[in-house]
This record gives sequence, C-alpha cells and structure tokens, in this order.
Amino acid sequence: PEANLLLMQMRRFQKELFTHAVNVCVLSLVVATAEGLVEDTATLGMAALFHDIGETRLPRSLLRKINNFTEAEASLMKQHPALGAALLGQTAGIDSLVQRIVLAHHERIDGSGYPAGATEVSLYSQIVALTDSYDDMLSGRNQAALQPTDVLRQLYLQGNSGSVNRDLVERVIRSLGVYPIGSVVELNTGERGVVVATNRAAALKPVVRVIMTRNGLVQFNGPIVGLADGAKDAIERRIVAVLNPVKERIDPLVFMRLAPGALG
Repeated sequence: PEANLLLMQMRRFQKELFTHAVNVCVLSLVVATAEGLVEDTATLGMAALFHDIGETRLPRSLLRKINNFTEAEASLMKQHPALGAALLGQTAGIDSLVQRIVLAHHERIDGSGYPAGATEVSLYSQIVALTDSYDDMLSGRNQAALQPTDVLRQLYLQGNSGSVNRDLVERVIRSLGVYPIGSVVELNTGERGVVVATNRAAALKPVVRVIMTRNGLVQFNGPIVGLADGAKDAIERRIVAVLNPVKERIDPLVFMRLAPGALG
C-alpha cells in the first residue's frame, strides 16, 4: 500500500517521470530474467520503479529542462538519488536494499558517478543504471531522443570507457535488442509497423506488425512479419527509421493487443 501511494504521488507530480519509472522497471526485469542475473527480481523491480522518486522533491521547472543546466541546477539534480533513498527510508514496507540500489543508481564503477563517487556498485544498481540510461536516450527525456542504433553505440562507449561493466552492457543489449518492443518503425517498403518481439539472434531484424500500408492505409489486423525470416511474399522488408509515436499519433499498444501470439 505504501509503495502504491508513492507511485500515485509520482504520477501526479509528472506524467513523464511516472512513464519513465515504469519503463525502467520493465526493462530491468526483462534484462535480469533473460540473462538470469539476479535472484531477487522483486527487489530489483521495486528499486527500478522508484529509482527517480527523489525527483519529486525537486522543482518541476528543473525537470522540464533538457541539458543546459547551470552549475547550481546540475548540483541540485545530483541530489535526487539521496533524496529518493531518504524518502524510501521513511516509507514502511520498503526493504533497505531498495534504498541502497536507488542511492547508487548513478554511481559508476570507475568512480565518475554521484552522489558519492563510489566504485563498489552492486549488480542491481548497475542494471538500473543501464536501463535508466537506455530509456532516457531512447525517449529523449533528458536530451534529444536518439535512434536505437545510436543508443546502443552510446552504451558500448560507456562500457569501453570503464564507467560501467562491459560484459553487463553486452548482456543488456542482447536482452533488449536494437528495437525495443513497442517501437514504431518505417520499413524500406514505405510501410509502417510496430515491433512486437525482439530477435536475440539478429538484433536488427525484430518481429514487426505492419500497421500502415505505403499508401497510408491503417491496418488494425495487418500481417506480422519476422524480418529475419526471409521474403515469404517476395518483399524483403527492413527497418529504415524509428518514428516518434506521439508525433505520428500512433498508440503502439492498440496494435500490440491484437497480436497475442507474436511474443510467444
């Protein structure tokens, strides 16, 4: 019950913060489950869900800014892990491990993170850190949104720099794929589609439901195509762009609900 109240508080404070929290929770659990990384997935999920709860103690105007923080604003933003851990510590029923994960989700193993500049960072915190960064870059929450391939390039750079565990970066990428489920994409045929399943063997070729013809006709029951399966209908499809669903006025969930077998 206490956790539900915090979640409601986050949603009232800022819808984007709530959406990001849910995304990071789901992504963290996908990675942990697919790779068998942790035993306590409930604790990981709770920590991922509330990793940015401390931002509810910051001015909304600060959260609306994209980059270009003043030195004082950047310093204030860096307080949100500690603020979040303190808030969770005052909430009944929240395990202390959740607090520690939240506190350290911006720490980096080379000591370049914050708030303490720690080098000993738990696997739980590292998973949340990577999925947090992944969703931020993909959604454009704190910067201009990047294409999925550019997101992966940035994650690889983090691994190569030594700030995060390189092996963990590779496992995160293997789990989430280049095009996450729910991505709205444009195909070389001029069609548009929604990714309904990733392909661990061929990250650039997920399973896509075609939702719009090249002539702009919406298909609510369009074909589901595995881009790695070959051209069964003499049309070789590949992804050429990732689209912003908000700008395109497309709700991916509407089309994903019509594909119950696509994820199996």
